[in-house]
Amino acid sequence: MELDSFIVTEENLPSSIKEKARVELNETEETRRSAMAELRELLPPELAGKVEELVLLSFLRVAKFDADKAKTRVLAYDKYRREHADMFADMTLEDVLPVFESGVLVVPKSRDSEGRLVLLFNYTHWDTSKMGLADIQRAMSYLVEVYRDDHMTQIAGSTSVYNLYDYSFSHFAQFSPSLLSRALASLHCMPHRVSRVMFCNEPFYYNLLWKMSKPLLSAKMRDRVSFHRSDFSAAHKLVGKENLPKAFGGTACEAEQIAAFVDFLKSFGPLREW
Repeated sequence: MELDSFIVTEENLPSSIKEKARVELNETEETRRSAMAELRELLPPELAGKVEELVLLSFLRVAKFDADKAKTRVLAYDKYRREHADMFADMTLEDVLPVFESGVLVVPKSRDSEGRLVLLFNYTHWDTSKMGLADIQRAMSYLVEVYRDDHMTQIAGSTSVYNLYDYSFSHFAQFSPSLLSRALASLHCMPHRVSRVMFCNEPFYYNLLWKMSKPLLSAKMRDRVSFHRSDFSAAHKLVGKENLPKAFGGTACEAEQIAAFVDFLKSFGPLREW
């Protein structure tokens, strides 16, 4: 799905995404109004008063406008931020920019066929002597903060495609139990729906990491993860071959995608306080 901008405001939502919100999330003007009021009543005063309505809306959308489930997620996210303060403290673009400039993580402007945000992880560019897993996790947290204002992502969620070509034991060693646990814990509290996770070119020993992770994921999340070896056809069908760079079997220019995304981040401005 081609878009003119990286962030989609509510006024610019395609009709298909508005319909998705109505059908899949039970979103109407009335459910938004009533669930928002109920959520503010359920939250502790210190959170109900400081968290912006658009941010609360992202939690309500993840919870399909169940105010009680949204409250649980807001409290979990607030706790996650406090327990992992090092991931969020003094977070600036300059701090996370090397991850995006390197091409390890790139977000194309186009969305997948379901309107989801697309995140491309290319381990070919991951030099563990210069960049650790903690740096990538911090960059991911930065992206969540950027895209929490994006109505299309709030509704449709995201698709992540990993190219694990050149994945080595130096990469595997980055996944310490504490960092792996931190990454998986974020899935249960972020104001963001992870809809699809696709791994391609995974080596045989990547199964070890999957076996470590699988028990910590919900059954629903496990069903959203798929492995494709050297076959990118599923990614091509979902994202579009023209939207994927050569490393993913596509025809898009990787350098142009990286430059466009970095330019967008530089124009976004500082993150707002949680």
